[in-house]
Amino acid sequence: MKKELEILIKLQAVDLELYRAERFHREYPEKVKKLDKRIEDEKGRVKQAQERLESLQKDKRQKEKDLEADMDRVKKSEEKLTAVKTNKEYQAALKEIEALKKMSSEKEDAILLVMEEIDTIQAELKHREKELQIKLKEYEEAKNRLEEEDKKYGAVGEEKHVLREELARELELSLHRQYQKIKEKRNGLAVVMVKDGTCSGCSMHIPPQVINEVLTNEHIITCPSCNRILYVKKAGNTIDNHQSKADTIGTQGV
Repeated sequence: MKKELEILIKLQAVDLELYRAERFHREYPEKVKKLDKRIEDEKGRVKQAQERLESLQKDKRQKEKDLEADMDRVKKSEEKLTAVKTNKEYQAALKEIEALKKMSSEKEDAILLVMEEIDTIQAELKHREKELQIKLKEYEEAKNRLEEEDKKYGAVGEEKHVLREELARELELSLHRQYQKIKEKRNGLAVVMVKDGTCSGCSMHIPPQVINEVLTNEHIITCPSCNRILYVKKAGNTIDNHQSKADTIGTQGV
């Protein structure tokens, strides 16, 4: 059974690599979508600041235009004072001029407030535009990494599918079926190592007599708790050549 167990360990390592490749390929569109959304949100914040700045500048221009009109009315009213004939008319004209000057003063104050807000928005916009450039660079780098990983996993998938078929043909049909059945029930992990007297698949204690049976390599032995196929790492055992990879991959979210 030693040869069959070695094949099973190799097969498990290949299946776990295929699982990772398939999972990445499945999640790839969503990862790209999240990257796109983050950069679009960042662009949206810059656009909002730009639109707010444009609105404030437009408001400032209108207020300055209104102020200019008020100042022009004050000037004309002051010029009319020389033509006033009665004291009553003179007092009324002065009152009108005072009201116009008060309105002009209020408009000047409003313009100053708008200018302060413009300065604040301009500083914010400058900061956001700088941040956007940084984010755009990070976005391009992250997207390129994802594309490279997708290509890499695609190549791995093609290679491993071929290897898997070769390994599966080396197993007896009944043993391959047993492996497949366990793998389907146990979230892709069917072959595990006994570590410190426990099953590395379910972390349950393995009785000493069961460990002894695993050590003999005379039969395929399964965990009494989770039914996964067990093997034991032994110095000089050729099984060790493949167990490390399978065991490592098996702990990465499967």
